[in-house]
Amino acid sequence: MATNYFNERYYVTEDTEAQLLAGLIIDACTLTRDSIIDVAKILQPSDFQNTDHQRIFTAMLSCEHAISYVAIAKELDRTKTLATGDLKYLVHLVSRCYCSPFDLVYYAKLVKEYSDQRKGKSHPVVRGAL
Repeated sequence: MATNYFNERYYVTEDTEAQLLAGLIIDACTLTRDSIIDVAKILQPSDFQNTDHQRIFTAMLSCEHAISYVAIAKELDRTKTLATGDLKYLVHLVSRCYCSPFDLVYYAKLVKEYSDQRKGKSHPVVRGAL
């Protein structure tokens, strides 16, 4: 039974991380860095379970201007961490995004909560009806 819980948690965490990153890219269309600054107050790259998401978030934090596919890819390339398929993956993230820019801080808190659970800093919280 525990195996199913942790497998399910892995996919929930992956999706939450993906939605957060996609939402940050979409929100960057407003040409402000407010959302990434708010999220950076909550999360560190190491809070992401997926190592690709860690690299992408690190690149987002390092972007000097508005976050975009090109800016992220340039930053990944500059730091020599650009992997084959990264740009395609970023486009895929955004194409399936259902996260509203107004939910970004909420998603950041969820990613942090999942990170703390993986690190043994808190106990799992059961959400929703049983």
